[in-house]
Amino acid sequence: MDSTLIQNEVCLGVVTHLDKHVGVVIKHQGKVIGTLASIPINKAGYLKLLTLVA
Repeated sequence: MDSTLIQNEVCLGVVTHLDKHVGVVIKHQGKVIGTLASIPINKAGYLKLLTLVA
């Protein structure tokens, strides 16, 4: 695998709750590069999560 691709890899983690979600983006080295709290459980909320990794 190309080392440039590995350096740009991120992981989006989501903690789900009944009425809200919490998201975090972590680089491949384990460094947190972004978080979102209280994400609504609807299309707008899911799109907001995806903007973290875009």
